[in-house]
Amino acid sequence: MRLHVIAAALAATAAAVVPAAGTAHAAVQPASCSTIDIGDPGQMWISNQYVGEVEQQYDSCTHLVIAHWQWAGSWQQAHNGSTSVTVYVQASQAAGFKQSVPTTKPDTQKDVSAAIDVHAATPDQWLAEAVVNFCGTHGTLHDYSNGGTLDGPHPTHC
Repeated sequence: MRLHVIAAALAATAAAVVPAAGTAHAAVQPASCSTIDIGDPGQMWISNQYVGEVEQQYDSCTHLVIAHWQWAGSWQQAHNGSTSVTVYVQASQAAGFKQSVPTTKPDTQKDVSAAIDVHAATPDQWLAEAVVNFCGTHGTLHDYSNGGTLDGPHPTHC
C-alpha cells in the first residue's frame, strides 16, 4: 500500500474516533459486563434433606435483578423430576407488591432463574425467593440505592 493511502486511512479513522470540539459524547458502556452474587442465599431443607438454595444476582449490563435457584445434587438424584421449584424476585414491602414473572421448573433442571429490572420498583430493594412443595425461602433483602442489607437471609426447614 502506498504511504498516502495509509495516511488517508489513519486520518479517516481519527476523525471517526475523536469527536470535534463542542460535540456531545455518547454514554460509555462498561468495558466488561458481569453477573455478581448479592448478599447471602436462602437455603432450604425438607424433612431434614437439603433441597437447594436461592441467591440474588445482579447483571451489570442489563441492570436485571435475578433470582437464581440451584438444586442440591442429592435432592435431584432422590426425586428425579417429581418436584418443582418456583423462583421469583420480590420487591420490599416499602415498594409495595411488585415481583418478577415467576419461573417454575422441575428438579431435573439444575439451575432455575427469574429476573426483573432493578428500577421496576421504588425504592430499589429486592430479594430472591423460591418455593418447593409449599416450603419457601429467601435470600438477603438488598437495597440497591446504598448497597445495604435490610433483612435475611431466611433459611427454611419444612
